[in-house]
Amino acid sequence: MIVFGRQLNWPFSLPLTAGVLLTPLFSWLLLTQSPFVALAAALGLVGFVLVTRRPELGLYFMVLSVPVQDKVILPVGGRLTLTQAAVILTLVAWYANRTAYKKPLVRRPLPPLLPFFLIYIAVQIASLTVATSVSDGLAEISRWLITFFAYLLATNVIETRRQFWTLVIVLIIGAVGEAGLGVVQTRLGVGPESFAISENLTRAFGTFEFPNPFAGYLEMALPMLVALGFAVWRSRNFWVNRWLTLGEAGQSRQIERRQVIQNWFWLALLIPAVGLVLLGVVASYSRGSWLGLTAALLVMIAIRGKKSIGLWVAIVLLLVFGIVGLQTGAINPAIVTRLSSITEQLTPFDVREVRLTDENFAVVQRMAMWQAGGNMFLSNPWLGVGVGNFNATYPQFYPGQWLYSQGHAHNYYIHSAAETGIIGISAYLALLVVAFGRAIVVFRETRDGLLRYVAWGGLGIIIAVAIHNLVENLHVLNLGIQWSAVLALFYLIPQLDKAAGQLEGKTE
Repeated sequence: MIVFGRQLNWPFSLPLTAGVLLTPLFSWLLLTQSPFVALAAALGLVGFVLVTRRPELGLYFMVLSVPVQDKVILPVGGRLTLTQAAVILTLVAWYANRTAYKKPLVRRPLPPLLPFFLIYIAVQIASLTVATSVSDGLAEISRWLITFFAYLLATNVIETRRQFWTLVIVLIIGAVGEAGLGVVQTRLGVGPESFAISENLTRAFGTFEFPNPFAGYLEMALPMLVALGFAVWRSRNFWVNRWLTLGEAGQSRQIERRQVIQNWFWLALLIPAVGLVLLGVVASYSRGSWLGLTAALLVMIAIRGKKSIGLWVAIVLLLVFGIVGLQTGAINPAIVTRLSSITEQLTPFDVREVRLTDENFAVVQRMAMWQAGGNMFLSNPWLGVGVGNFNATYPQFYPGQWLYSQGHAHNYYIHSAAETGIIGISAYLALLVVAFGRAIVVFRETRDGLLRYVAWGGLGIIIAVAIHNLVENLHVLNLGIQWSAVLALFYLIPQLDKAAGQLEGKTE
């Protein structure tokens, strides 16, 4: 483009071009529309320009928008949530960036999970042929397309270590804020009566309105926080030893001292963050998240082999302190009751043969959703009742007196089988298996110590979500954006680890 006799490349002239073209539009908005509409349009334009130049900003925006997605509604097209706006803005700006800079839409080597995402989405589209409500099916497919886009974007635009670590921080910072809000809610007894655990306790739910997705969001960050805490502690030990072994003061000793101070600074941030998120999970009283995080902890410890002896000792000590706490009353008995009921949730039974009481209501209700999902699957084992059609077809399959659907089967594996049949659940399980296998390989082969700890934490998140999905559906409320960004780490870590190795080789 030539402006005033000067040659300008399109990405750099975009602000000027947009200003020239859109000035009349903003003038019209200011004169005829609400100032808030004009402000939203102006912010949208600024965001578009920034994300076009730096697409990773759009990824960060998408991830950070998840906790407040429906708390900020934009006056565009009737009702546009913050997350929907972030996705649309980022998608358009990212495509503009790839086109302007002639960069590929898919990075090489091919991210390993992309084909499996596409296969699962293709099966969902095929299941629309048997769907009762096509609109509900399209809505569910759109959620999975957003999940797919988040993975594609993260593997495509994160290229440097600075961008990588910014993404890791973005993945955990939202959980810390949510946990703080949840702890306050429990402390103040905020929430509906159905969330009450005891006379003085209520379940935390954050900005998600329900405790289970709130806890699911926290467990997509807690293992990573724990892993980073261990990484910084290991780094602190290394630099302290180096600092102490230097006998004379000098420039080298000052470097070690500075590193030690930095490590203590990060520990001062990470330790309270871990404690706060852990308190948030406990305050949610979500048995599914407790089960998922326990499984994640065991797998994370087991994969380290002999290095985990100290962790096993710590677990034994925690159990001892837990027993003592129960005996002395330091631990609320409601927590024990909640833990002991986990086995009831995983034990199948026929809800039509159970006498309903206040104590077993939640367990029986969950099992009713399982049975309804099973009935849907049996009605069409190959393609189910159609993606997104659990609610639409529930009146045909409900068991006993459970006339009303809870929105999903309270078990994503049953839910997926009910809506997309054998083909769909097989595609989803293939995605999980490949993701888990990739996480194991990356953890074992990564040489960079910090990146290895990130892989360790990401592995824990995969396990936690997979186990929690036995009693919940965590692919709702755009939690898939957070989940996909974590999965993308296992593509990015080998790239950065390889680059670091090549750099070391050149300096030797």
